[in-house]
Amino acid sequence: MTEKQKEYVIQYWVGLMDGDGSVQVNHWRKKGLQYRLVIKLRNDCEKRNISLLEKIQKTIGGGVKVERSQKNVIWVENHKKKICEIISHFQKYPPLTSRLFFQLQFLKECMKKQDINWYLQNRNKKYKTIVKPRTLLLKSKNGDERYKGWISGFIEAEGCFTCRGGSSKSKSFSISQKDEPVLLQQISQFFESKNKARLCVNNKQKKLFCVPSNKVFVEDKYHQQGFYILEIYNKDVLQNVISHCTLYPFYGEKNKSFLLFSKNL
Repeated sequence: MTEKQKEYVIQYWVGLMDGDGSVQVNHWRKKGLQYRLVIKLRNDCEKRNISLLEKIQKTIGGGVKVERSQKNVIWVENHKKKICEIISHFQKYPPLTSRLFFQLQFLKECMKKQDINWYLQNRNKKYKTIVKPRTLLLKSKNGDERYKGWISGFIEAEGCFTCRGGSSKSKSFSISQKDEPVLLQQISQFFESKNKARLCVNNKQKKLFCVPSNKVFVEDKYHQQGFYILEIYNKDVLQNVISHCTLYPFYGEKNKSFLLFSKNL
């Protein structure tokens, strides 16, 4: 594997962590702290997700195992020293979801303090910590090269390619995320779409205001709560999505639905 391919896997891993991963801090009988990095994916019948996680294992580290139920496959690292080495990748490719951002900050603080009492007092507050505003780095499909692999990894986790039957035979690409309307709006702009993220409430959707691409993102729970979805139907924009995902390919199960989708489009 070339250095360029390794960098792509790392970018992809960050996107996958933002979508389906977690950075965990737990305690052992309130006597010591334990750290863990995890990605959980469906154990598909063609073993594509196992192959994806094994590629991450070879490039980044960690281990891969199938759950006893055989329903899911997990990538995991729980050795503190190795975790420190792995999370160093976030310095070059910072996570873009608030959830993973706060989890990472909490883990770093726990490693720094090594104080079980501080951990017990603050573990339920990690998503409420006040931090400096972050600027999202997704500008356009011609923008920062570092996040093009992230996009594909995030779509692997959260994206959906849909081909509907019937007379309309409509096709769409959608991506959803909890509490992240600004990030979804950035993804929309990345693919040069005019679509806006929508807030899902009781199976109904309402429009969300458009956020300028240069807007500084400030974590604010009163404006961010809810499950949001971005749906794209425009053929020209869908072609932008296909062009990106062809140039920056999927490594897991998502590749199957993508190839069918691109063929039909």
